Amino acid sequence: MKKSFIVLSVLLVCMFFTSTAALAQTNIKVEKFSPLPSSTGNLINYIDGTITQVDINLVAFEAITDTNTTVDTLTQTIYLQKLSGSSWITVETYPETKYNVSFISYNNSAYVTKGDTYRLKVISKATAGVTDTREAYSDPIKIQ
Repeated sequence: MKKSFIVLSVLLVCMFFTSTAALAQTNIKVEKFSPLPSSTGNLINYIDGTITQVDINLVAFEAITDTNTTVDTLTQTIYLQKLSGSSWITVETYPETKYNVSFISYNNSAYVTKGDTYRLKVISKATAGVTDTREAYSDPIKIQ
């Protein structure tokens, strides 16, 4: 009885890892590293993040914005976008603001539709006497 329980447990663990191994993951890539036209300074070092399919209808994501100094205000807005034809449509928005910090990190999960393609768009804005606004996009991820 104990042996069959162990065999069954190992089999279930193997099935879990085999079924989740095929799920997709993509990292953020910075599309516009130079500040956006609205920027008046250079405060943001980088934007980093990831979006990962963790279940049939579920993605988990995280984004981090790092600055080269402590800033008065740091806002990071994550947009979960879905490909519709040739356009990206924002389906969820996740804003986060911190004060007197040098980085911001946010993670969450969202339900998605199997067969659709999603990406993250991240816009970060730092202010400390000047303003630096940047945006980054993840590679697309097709939900399997």
